[in-house]
Amino acid sequence: DYWVRCGGDQTADASVTGDYNADHNKWQIKVSDIQKCIATATGTDAADWRDTVAVLQCEAPADWTVQKVTVGKEGHAPYVVTDEVEFEDFAGISAGGWAQNGVNTTSNKDNPGTIDLSLIGDDDIVTVYYSCPDGAANCGSGNDMWLVAVGDYWVRCGGDQTADASVTGVYNADHSTFQIKGSEIQKCIATATGTDAADWRDTMAVLQCEGPADWTVYKVTVGKEAPSLYKVENETEIEDFAGISGSGWAQNGINTTNNVDNPGTFDPHVLKSGDVLTIYYSCPDGAANCGSGRDMWFVGVADYWIRVGGDQTANAEVPGIYSADHSKVQITYDDFVKCIGEDWTDTISVLQCEGPADWTVYKVTYGTIKQ
Repeated sequence: DYWVRCGGDQTADASVTGDYNADHNKWQIKVSDIQKCIATATGTDAADWRDTVAVLQCEAPADWTVQKVTVGKEGHAPYVVTDEVEFEDFAGISAGGWAQNGVNTTSNKDNPGTIDLSLIGDDDIVTVYYSCPDGAANCGSGNDMWLVAVGDYWVRCGGDQTADASVTGVYNADHSTFQIKGSEIQKCIATATGTDAADWRDTMAVLQCEGPADWTVYKVTVGKEAPSLYKVENETEIEDFAGISGSGWAQNGINTTNNVDNPGTFDPHVLKSGDVLTIYYSCPDGAANCGSGRDMWFVGVADYWIRVGGDQTANAEVPGIYSADHSKVQITYDDFVKCIGEDWTDTISVLQCEGPADWTVYKVTYGTIKQ
């Protein structure tokens, strides 16, 4: 007995827009947000909305097709990792389903290997990059890769048969990476051995990978967890960035309205503290320094030339925030202040992009950080 939009620009409740992925082929909304929209529209608490909704529809401002609609529990998004270091000797290891393969650690007294577990801090992220054959049972869905710790114990860390039910690991959408924290490895060993496992780095002799189907590991790394991307409200595209490109360490960008010789279309004064700029970009598959590390950033030009973000940023506190698949990087208004100065919107005459490998930018946007 109501007709209520839940999400989008014309949502019944302004606090509920839903979350879109970067490619805009997926939109998500929490169940509690559906209730909130119905409550706002009907002036009730809508506690009985599951009993009163007769039709659940989809809608969009242009022709659209829905492939599927699902419901599930909120999981942990893949960690974005910085300062990633690859462990030697994991590249190319493989095994059949439910078989293990791995590398000896430096703690192995009989046959010391190359894996120095002291590199894994409690809050550090271990990432396994892997694949299994297309169409293989249990491959590409579910929990299809994990670690096995071997000492005077044999302990699964992650996956469905993990030693500690609270530690399953984090998988990316296409099941090509598995991630686990150092503290979670300790938790699994502790649960299995009935100790605190505080000395696990000294007692583990072999670190192995395992999966429920034939698998291959391309590399295993350890690194620091980076901040998560900001959620952005009122995102607006900056004209003329779409399709710009450059080679490694080359810059390309647009003039601003501050440019005296050749004024551009972008007025930096529209930006304010609390805003964030987002670069949507790509670089060729397999290019060195592309798809990992800090591979895209801004350059501000006036009577100065200043990098904002990346490894060579003008201010070490401003590396930028990268998406897990390195298709997006975010830099805030206040990051520009830290790198250039308080008056940067008055002085910047050219806003450029730059990366360490050939790159293409699809768009640059600005918006307000969603609280």
